Amino acid sequence: MVRYSQYIDLNVAQKNDVCVVQVASCGLQQILQINYCSSLDYDLLIYQTFELNPHYQVTISFNFWRIDQWNNYQFYLYADHQIIYNNVFQDTAISTNLCGSSSYQDEIIPISRKFEHSSTTIFILMMSQKGVWGISDFILSIENCPTGCNSCDSTGCFDEYLFIQQFVSRTVGPITNNEGWLKNGIIETTPSSCSGIQCLRVFATQLEKTYNLKSHLKISFSIRVFVLNSYQTEIKILIDDALVYSTEYSGGWIADNSAYEFCYFLTQKQINIRQYPHNGSTVKITILTTQNKHVYPISPWMCIRDVQLFLGTNSNVSLCNDNNKFAFDGCFSSIYDCVEGCSNCIQGTCLNCLLGWEYQVFDKTCIPICGDGIITGLEECDDGNQIRFDGCYQCQFSCISECQLCEFGYCLQCNPSFKLSYDKQECLPQCNNNEISKYYGYYHDSNDECSETCQLECQQCIDSKCYLCEEGWQLRDNNCIQLCGDGQIADFSIEQCDDINNDPNDGCFECRLECLPYCLVCVDISTCVICEDNFQIVDQVCRPICGDGIIISGQEDCDDGNNQPYDGCFECQFQCSKGCLDCEQGNVCKKCNYQYVLDKETELCQEIQNGNQTDINDSLDSIQMKRCGDGILDNIEQCDDGNFDNLDGCSNQCIIEDKWDCVDINFQSRCFLLTQLSLSYINHTNPYQYVQLSFTHLVRLNEPITDLIPRIKFTIDDLSVDYYNYSIQEVIPVNEFELTQATYLLAIQFYSSMIDPPIVTVSVDASLVDENNFDVDKSPKQLKLQTFISLNSDQIAAAKQLYNFAFWIIVGLAVCSFLLIIFGDLSQFTEILDVLQYQSYLKFINVKYPENLEIYFQSSELVSMQPLLINLKIDSFFENVFDYYYLDGPGKFQEYQINADLLTNLYGLFVQLACFLLLYIFLKYFKRFSINYWFTSVYVQKIKLSKSILLEQFALKGYNLSKHVLATQFLYSLKGLTQIFYANSWDLSFKVLIFLISMNHYTLRSIISIFVSILYFIVLILIIDQNLITNYFKISPKVVKAHRLDVIILFKKLLFLTTLTGIQNDPIYQCFLLAQINFTYVIFIIIINFKSLDLDFIMNVWIEAPVMLFTILNIAYVKEFSIYFTPNQFIHYGFCQTGILLLGLLGPLIKCFIKFYQKVKPLILTKAHKVANKSQHLFTLANQ
Repeated sequence: MVRYSQYIDLNVAQKNDVCVVQVASCGLQQILQINYCSSLDYDLLIYQTFELNPHYQVTISFNFWRIDQWNNYQFYLYADHQIIYNNVFQDTAISTNLCGSSSYQDEIIPISRKFEHSSTTIFILMMSQKGVWGISDFILSIENCPTGCNSCDSTGCFDEYLFIQQFVSRTVGPITNNEGWLKNGIIETTPSSCSGIQCLRVFATQLEKTYNLKSHLKISFSIRVFVLNSYQTEIKILIDDALVYSTEYSGGWIADNSAYEFCYFLTQKQINIRQYPHNGSTVKITILTTQNKHVYPISPWMCIRDVQLFLGTNSNVSLCNDNNKFAFDGCFSSIYDCVEGCSNCIQGTCLNCLLGWEYQVFDKTCIPICGDGIITGLEECDDGNQIRFDGCYQCQFSCISECQLCEFGYCLQCNPSFKLSYDKQECLPQCNNNEISKYYGYYHDSNDECSETCQLECQQCIDSKCYLCEEGWQLRDNNCIQLCGDGQIADFSIEQCDDINNDPNDGCFECRLECLPYCLVCVDISTCVICEDNFQIVDQVCRPICGDGIIISGQEDCDDGNNQPYDGCFECQFQCSKGCLDCEQGNVCKKCNYQYVLDKETELCQEIQNGNQTDINDSLDSIQMKRCGDGILDNIEQCDDGNFDNLDGCSNQCIIEDKWDCVDINFQSRCFLLTQLSLSYINHTNPYQYVQLSFTHLVRLNEPITDLIPRIKFTIDDLSVDYYNYSIQEVIPVNEFELTQATYLLAIQFYSSMIDPPIVTVSVDASLVDENNFDVDKSPKQLKLQTFISLNSDQIAAAKQLYNFAFWIIVGLAVCSFLLIIFGDLSQFTEILDVLQYQSYLKFINVKYPENLEIYFQSSELVSMQPLLINLKIDSFFENVFDYYYLDGPGKFQEYQINADLLTNLYGLFVQLACFLLLYIFLKYFKRFSINYWFTSVYVQKIKLSKSILLEQFALKGYNLSKHVLATQFLYSLKGLTQIFYANSWDLSFKVLIFLISMNHYTLRSIISIFVSILYFIVLILIIDQNLITNYFKISPKVVKAHRLDVIILFKKLLFLTTLTGIQNDPIYQCFLLAQINFTYVIFIIIINFKSLDLDFIMNVWIEAPVMLFTILNIAYVKEFSIYFTPNQFIHYGFCQTGILLLGLLGPLIKCFIKFYQKVKPLILTKAHKVANKSQHLFTLANQ
């Protein structure tokens, strides 16, 4: 057993009032005391996550202190979101006062809970309804696995070893692509933290991960799955697409008093899959969830942690021990096996049963199905029925009636007075050695001896008493009686039916057959023999006699005594006259066919008569032109939608247009576009490209298949399957029973470079219908993919070397700028930050870079504050305050998964503002301390009186240091605030612009973000007004030029970022405009003579020229120009561009070292001068 610390660092969550949680003395004991001061229930809780060594059992014990007044308040203890202890406490007279108010009695309650547990971490939470309480002597102990064992239970170590584990620490830091899991083909690496629970988070219902494995025979897999804001949740685990685990649950979150409960309705499930048979070289783990949003507007999401994969090799090592030698009970000879009747099991737990066995969910066992005709398990026989005395009853051998001795269901000897029949299937009664047939209810011999009489319905009669009745009769007091409602039809009785109820109009009432209406005599409810008057039998049902002149209400509209059509009544239903399309009752016509005209007097249609055939044709053509578009569909029209518009499905010639189909509703056509297959390009992640397959409308299957994926046909034109591979994943499946927005994701992997964009052809070979019940168009669809350039091993190594070179340049810039800050030069730091941000934005130019350039751009991630925010849990704090929201950016920003949400992107700025405020408070009190307590006349006098040179030096150094510290107060002046704004201008401008371009709808969050954007532009205008428009009469021309240059740089940044974010759809214009902006800026500062030909001017050109050259060279990647390059040329081209960008970084590094040298040189010269003077002084003394 291993014990963890009795003193734990607990986190505290309190929703309303500020309550005191502290270590306090209670009697003679130190306790963690919680002074619950909120007026609401369950409004304060404490929690912590512990890391544990390999174990199989956990014990939690502590002393619970109930302090002061408790009025039936609840206390809860949770472990991994499961309640392991809860109790109601109240004041008791037998307790004593220990601490707190003397008016109430206190109580100490020892609490201990032991439970099975094997996960690498455990989440402990305590919460009370109200009241003052505390804990002490907290002990968390585990029953650990044997030394060297990472997986075990109470019987010992499992035959397996830990192969890989992920996210098992309390803190989940930055996640690499290798550690990430796939969501819809995209690698997810976003860590999340919610109230101390850190994990890999995805806004999706499915995750998967494929591992390459070593040689093995079985695997074990454990994982903890969290789901947020889902009321009814289902979790499934698939191994190599085979379902091995499934669970469903409702609720499950920790209920506190917040609006969204604890951590937004977070639930968790620990999943352990043990000893699953597997020997493949790879394994694909898939997590499927069904999430049902509980509250709005928070979207559900899934999160995972504590992932462990074990490999087992030797299957002969002891795995289990059930202390018996019985086979098929889950454990045999210390090896897990399946229970009897099981077809698939994991570690003795059955998942599916064999044919003839029924699965028992509650205890995961299989029991034989009696009556299915299959002998299984402990069944002796199975004759498919439950009839007594037929040799087999309830799947056990039984004797036939009156059999004295039987074996295996066959009778060997009958009871006295009975004789075994010739076929040995029954025992027949005997009277004076004469066999009596069982089919007679009474019998007597010719001499009237042993004469015994029973009623006819009796089958077995002894001493004039009946012991067995005919079928359908019930034995009561040795008599056979008929019972209506027993579900049996008594033979030779008045019962015609028996449906066990006394409900009328259901075919059987009071055990007599009921007939359908108008039927007098019937065989059953659906077969009539004799009908009432004025009705006749048609298909065994009574129908009115049409033509007898008698109208049967509800069955006939009319009856004119004939069967002549177009006379107003045909087959006893109203019918329009000949040529009439629309009429009312009484043969009153409203609209006629085009070959007829309406006679308004008779209100009948008259056929058009004309002796001249030409006139007839002209008249018909004229009538037809008038008829098309009148909204009345005729037999010569394909459609008529009531207009003469084209491209609406029905043309102006009343012909159904291509890719459309129409339905007829009340003689008028309604047309709909045919549902077609739709392909859309999602993104690419080397070497994968992703395509979404969907349909233009809701669809469903029109044939009995369960999986559409095998019916999806995929090819790439002019490319052998040896050069690529693909997989299809279900996003929204299609089924046979309901309409869905069916969506599938195609992941295409290329093995070599593609010069020309590959063209994929996709078709679906399945019968589908859409929401209008039209067949879905099966014609194949094509989509052009992007070109792909693959690096060989040498090129990858060279790209990584350039990445490392860039990394060390950035490190050198950081070190040098830090040294300059020590010397008081803050401007150089902001310049270096500008350069690094400047280059980092170049990756967002919407062209397809080769892989070596993408590797280089990874070095720009070192400038980001995101890893720092994650490690310090600052992002988690802000996500709890503002909620997490993801907004897709345009073009290239989607590829890099840049979140365009402004509030999320301002987390770093909020941290800066907090630090800025803390620095202001520090300087305020530091200045007061320096003036009042440090550099006072008394302090100086004491230093002088000490006559200590060393103490004087320290005092002087302290004074100079305090001057440097207090000098930072200029940051809070208008000039200082302006410099801070300039330092953040790249970052702020980028975040504001990408949000404004990406925003697609208005919410409270977006309105707040718009307000922040407007505030930013107001500050921007004020700074421009201050530095560009105002006249500078009292400022030197050099300072005026410097201020205006800052404004020009600000304008350049805005233009550059506006072009970068706003022209993502046209890369040619984007590249040209970006290069033009840089070129114009350089020419402008030369012409206006903002900078003289000095180091600053040279460095400015050095920074701008590589960026300008890089952007203009990006034209080669645009599809109109890329056709002139080979993949290998693109790779060399990318290396050249990498060199250009590295050259742009060398300039600031050189400038930084020059500035540092200029700062250090005077100090070196001063020190050398002091040494020389000291030497000269000593020489003079020696001469004297």
